[in-house]
Amino acid sequence: MFNYPRKDERFLTVEKIYEKTTEAEIFRHYLGKDFKIGQFYNSPLRSDDDTPSFNIYINSQGKLRYKDWGHSQGTCLDFVKEMFHCDFITACRKVNADMNLGLISSQKMTGSGLKVEYKEYRELSTSVTQVMSRCRLRNWKQYDADFWKQFKISSTTLKKFGIYPGKELWMRKEGQSWQNLWINTEDNPIYIFKLKQYILQDNEISFHNQGIKGYRPYQIDRYGRDPRWKWFNGVVGNYVQGLEQLPSTGDILFITSSMKDVATLYEIGIPAIAPNSEGSHLNKDLIDHLKTRFKRIYVNYDNDAPGVKASQDFTKLHELGYWNIPTVYHTKDVSDFVKRYGQEKLIALIEEKIKL
Repeated sequence: MFNYPRKDERFLTVEKIYEKTTEAEIFRHYLGKDFKIGQFYNSPLRSDDDTPSFNIYINSQGKLRYKDWGHSQGTCLDFVKEMFHCDFITACRKVNADMNLGLISSQKMTGSGLKVEYKEYRELSTSVTQVMSRCRLRNWKQYDADFWKQFKISSTTLKKFGIYPGKELWMRKEGQSWQNLWINTEDNPIYIFKLKQYILQDNEISFHNQGIKGYRPYQIDRYGRDPRWKWFNGVVGNYVQGLEQLPSTGDILFITSSMKDVATLYEIGIPAIAPNSEGSHLNKDLIDHLKTRFKRIYVNYDNDAPGVKASQDFTKLHELGYWNIPTVYHTKDVSDFVKRYGQEKLIALIEEKIKL
C-alpha cells in the first residue's frame, strides 16, 4: 500500500500537489525533457535499458501513468519515489521542494529555486486518438489444440471465455485507412479474446460494447521479437477479463494476470478475473462490489519483481489476500505451473497457501 500523506493541513497531500502543478509537469521536471504519450524511451530508472522499454500513457481513468517494462509502473509520484529510492512521503516532499510549490510540510527540504512554469513546453493533450480494430476468425487447427492442452484448457472453456483462433487482425486510427497488423501462421498463431465493457450501477453489473484483444503466444519465445507486439489491445475503458463469466456469488475469487490464467484457474474450479492489461488496475468501486459477492479475494500476479511489487501494493491498498507461486518452481504464473507440473500439484500448492 502506498503510504500516502495524511490529509491534515500540516502535511502534504497528493491533492495539494496537483492543485499547484500537474502530472505532466512532474514527469517533465524529472525526465528533464518533454515526452510524447505512448512513445517508448530508454528507461531513466535503469542503466541496462538498451532497448527502449519505458513509456508514459493515459489509463482508462484519464490519468497519466508510467510503465517501465523491466522495473515498475505507477503515477508520476511513484516515478519520483523509484527514481530517488525513497518512500512515498519523501517523494512528495521532494516534488514540493524541487518544484518550489510552496506547500507546507512537516519536514523542510532544500528546493531548486523558483517554481518551474514550463513555458517552453506545449500544452499536453490528454485526448486519445480513436483506434478501431477488427479481425477475421478461422477454424481450430491441431496446433491450436496442442497449445491450449499444455495448460489443460478445454475447447468448452475457451468458448466460455470468448477465446477464438484468429486469421487476421486489422487496425484503423481515426482519419486513416485500415492496416493489416497480423496474419496467422502455424509458427506464430493468433488468438482473439472477445471482451465486453462493464457498467456498475446500484451495485449491479451489466455488459455491453464488445471489443477484441489479440494474443500471439510465440512472439517472444520463438522469435525474440518486440514483446509489445505479443499483444494487441483493441479495448479502452471498463474491460476486465473474466468478469462477465463470474458466478453471482462464491467463497473465493482470484485476481490474476491474464485471460490464460483466468481459464487455467476455471479448469480447477476457481473463479478468477484479470485486468485488461498490465498497465491497468481495477478500480475501488469494482473491488467493493466484488467483496459483496465473494467471501475471500486473493491477488495472484506473476512472481517476477514487478508482479510481486504490484501484488503487494494492490493487496494492501484494497485489503485483499495475496499469494504467488514460490520461485523455487521456476514458473511465473498458474498457467505455466500447470504446463510444467499439472493441475493436481497446482491445487495442492494453493491448498498449502490458502484453504480452498
